[in-house]
Amino acid sequence: MERESKPVLASIILLSLLRKSHTQRCIDSIFKFTPGTFEIIIVDMGYSDTITAWLKRFSQKRENIRVIFNSENVGTARGRNQAIDIASGKYLIFMDNDVVVTESWMDSLLTTAESSEMIGACGAKVISGNHKVLMPPFSFKAYRDSGYLTRIGLELTKAYHKDDQVVNKECHVQWYPTTCLLVKREAIDMVGGFDENLFLAEEDKDLSLNLEKHGYELVYVPTCCIYHIRTGSSVEYLKIRGDVKTLKNDIAYFQQKWGCQVFIDCYKSYLRQIGLSDKEIEYKKRFDFFCNVIDR
Repeated sequence: MERESKPVLASIILLSLLRKSHTQRCIDSIFKFTPGTFEIIIVDMGYSDTITAWLKRFSQKRENIRVIFNSENVGTARGRNQAIDIASGKYLIFMDNDVVVTESWMDSLLTTAESSEMIGACGAKVISGNHKVLMPPFSFKAYRDSGYLTRIGLELTKAYHKDDQVVNKECHVQWYPTTCLLVKREAIDMVGGFDENLFLAEEDKDLSLNLEKHGYELVYVPTCCIYHIRTGSSVEYLKIRGDVKTLKNDIAYFQQKWGCQVFIDCYKSYLRQIGLSDKEIEYKKRFDFFCNVIDR
C-alpha cells in the first residue's frame, strides 16, 4: 500500500541563471533550516549544459525538488510564472538563488501570513554578508499626488545592523522585492501572476502594486532573516543582469503602465557600509537613468 503524501505547504521558487555554486548553497540552507512539507521548484534558463546536467542529477536525489528546463533565457517574470503553473503549495515563496536562509525563516513568514486574510505577501529581512540590513523597511517608497502614484523606488541613506531596533519591527510596506517574498496562492491567482512584458526588472514593484490594487497588504517580517550574498558572480552573469537596454525597456514599460517614475537614491556611505568596494560603486553609476548615487 502506497503511503499517502502530505499536502505541500510552501513552494519555494528559484531561478537558475548560471551561478551553480550559489544555487547549491541556497538549496543546502533551505534543507538545513526548513522543517515541514515544502517543495523547491528550480527554473533553469538554459545557459549551461553542465548546470542543466547537474540539475537533472540533483533533482533525482530528492523527491521535493522539481526542475523546469528552458532552452533559452525566458526572463524573470515568465520563468516565475512557469513555476507558479506547476506549484503545489498553499504559499509561494519567490527567492533569489544567492540567498542563504536561517533558522525559523519560513515559520516566521507563515505566522504573519496566516494572521490576517488581508495580508497577501510577506517579505524577509535581507542581510548583507557583514550583517547589515540591505533594505530597511522604511526605504521602500511610493509617492502619490491626489491619490495617483508619481514615484516608486528606494531611498538608501544609512545601513543598519541586523540587530538594530529600528529594523526589527514588523510593519506594512508599500512594495517589496522578490529577494525572499512569500505570496499567498489565492493572492497570486487573483492578480494573474507576473507581467511577462517585464523581462529583467521591476516585476517586484509591479506585483506589489497589483496586490495592493486587489486589496491585499504587504508586510515586512524582521524575524525572517535571510542573507543575500552577491559575491562570486561571473562576468557573463553580470553582463546578462546588467543589460542596460533591457533594463531601460523594462523601466519604460513599467513607468508607462503605472504612470510613475522609478528611482533609486543611495548614498555612497550606505553602499560602503553594506560592503561594496569603490569599483562596485562606480559600476552602479552605469545605471544613472534610474539610480542616483549621492556623494555623501
